Amino acid sequence: MPCLILVDASLSMLRLASRHDQSCQRKQMAEEGVRHLLQHLKTNFPLEFSSLMAFSSDCERVVGWTRDYDMLIGATSLGVGDKTNILAALKKSGDYCTSEWGVASPCQIIVVTDERPFLFSEHESFPDGFHYSFPFPCKLHFLVLTSSDDVKPCDVTFAQNLGNRFCDPFGSCYVYTPTGVLSSTSVNEMFQRLINSHFVLFSGELACGRLKSKITLMPPPMRMRSGSWADQQCPDSVTESKNVQLDFPRIIEICGFMHLSDLAGVPVISRHLVLDDPSLAQRLTELAKSDDKPSILGVKLESTGGRKASVAGNVGGTGGIGIRLERPDSSGLMGSEKADYGKMPSFRILLHGSLKVEGMAALTKLGDNWYGMLYSAADSRKKANLMLSIFPPHSDISWLGDLNNLTHTEEEDETEDPPFPVKPSHPLSYHPDSNLVWMKGNGMQVDVQKVLRHAKKLPDKQQAFLKDINKLRRTALVYGFHDVLTLVSDQLSRDASGMAPSEAALLVHVAKELRENFDASKPIASF
Repeated sequence: MPCLILVDASLSMLRLASRHDQSCQRKQMAEEGVRHLLQHLKTNFPLEFSSLMAFSSDCERVVGWTRDYDMLIGATSLGVGDKTNILAALKKSGDYCTSEWGVASPCQIIVVTDERPFLFSEHESFPDGFHYSFPFPCKLHFLVLTSSDDVKPCDVTFAQNLGNRFCDPFGSCYVYTPTGVLSSTSVNEMFQRLINSHFVLFSGELACGRLKSKITLMPPPMRMRSGSWADQQCPDSVTESKNVQLDFPRIIEICGFMHLSDLAGVPVISRHLVLDDPSLAQRLTELAKSDDKPSILGVKLESTGGRKASVAGNVGGTGGIGIRLERPDSSGLMGSEKADYGKMPSFRILLHGSLKVEGMAALTKLGDNWYGMLYSAADSRKKANLMLSIFPPHSDISWLGDLNNLTHTEEEDETEDPPFPVKPSHPLSYHPDSNLVWMKGNGMQVDVQKVLRHAKKLPDKQQAFLKDINKLRRTALVYGFHDVLTLVSDQLSRDASGMAPSEAALLVHVAKELRENFDASKPIASF
């Protein structure tokens, strides 16, 4: 997710680290820690957007949203401002994230400051009329450069309450302080704790029967609550039984395959690129670099240094090549496989190519009544990636029905009806055959004229007349157009004067019901 780094540039950051360490200012330690964090993001999350801001009494954007981490690292040497105003900085950072990413995309805000913003009481910190919270899901991190030997150390409880006030109801707040005496070592250790908690690559496995592949997801999936999508958007309405945190599984199991058109427009809560696990590639690359001897199909060739060795290696000669069989290492791969990792077969690449060519998607099971789909997504004409879209937990897709009931089908027969959309067991209230829709005045006029035409053709059109008059009456009552019913009733009364007695009696009865009966649940019936 996008990451905004907010660094305190006030005068208080120019203080020395502590009485024990007077060789470094707090501003310098903050800049060093930020560079350490950005270097980690550059190495492990190169596709994520990040931005850098500095704040004192005002908040200034140093580097906008970018993936150029070299530019971010080069801009960490910040100027010096005046006093700290953390409330204005948090509000401006929230507006800045919203203007770029909207209110649906989660963001991380990292505030690097000293203990000064957290020394006063809660009553003094919030001026009258100040009510603001981030309108988007946010992870707010306070990295406080404070020391245990300060006169007034940071009030961690107040910092936590301050963050919760800004993050409620969609996010969460975390407060980090150095361990022990404030120093460059303790500050770097504090940043490393942040990295280990919230900036760790996801490492999992993609499985389809016996085919498996080590993968990672970018960005890493977050923990989420169970319940419907509406419950997640309105946390106050979530009952205690539904408010259960769900961990993303390490094994993504493919249940089956569907046409991509059948899954078009499904509700999703996040999308992730599916990539090969870089930790495995890095480990194999390091192992390959350590073996400078060429190898072919698991048979390593070794120079004998002027001796001609046999398989046993004890026959002298004038020089040559010795042969010994190589056993797999702890990773289960031979040296040739380590050297040519990029040429190894990958189930992820096979799946991506197949889905792209066939125009299909793979339905994946993530947990109990929790699903997602894998498909090929193209960001340009020449570039396509395997994408994972995660459905809301415990939520059904209306045209697919209960996903737990899906099963494998035989070869499709063109004469059979398509399996989707699934026909509902009850009539839909918005079905066009059961209700009228009046978006413009001429639509209502057409429906009224249709009823009057049926009235003039009684008794042949009696069933159609009663059906259409009930639809017209129900729609008018729902919309509150009572004047329409009055006008139709008057017109039916006038038409009854020139008709046969039986038809005239029916029209008079219907006209009376239109004027007196306003219960939409009780249709007009023949008498």
